[in-house]
Amino acid sequence: MNARPAKDHKKGADTGVDGYINFFDDKSGQAKQVIVQVKSGYIGVNHVRNLKGVLEREKEAIGALITLREPTKPMLTEAAATGFYESKNFRAAIPACKS
Repeated sequence: MNARPAKDHKKGADTGVDGYINFFDDKSGQAKQVIVQVKSGYIGVNHVRNLKGVLEREKEAIGALITLREPTKPMLTEAAATGFYESKNFRAAIPACKS
């Protein structure tokens, strides 16, 4: 996945960020970030909603939820309802919250 671990992932409160993926979509040289969450065991729509909350709190536009299980239909519906990330410099749309 090429994500780097979150710096704040130490003992203590879970911030909901397991890692980051940097990307560039303009010529500013300033990296933007995809927030990565990794979940094991049972997963549900509440995990997608949690990721959406983390994205809002961290002011990031894209999140990735990594699981070992297939997403449920409600999870896919919730992720799609989040919207899409659209770069001002590229015409391709990237899902803002992908399960």
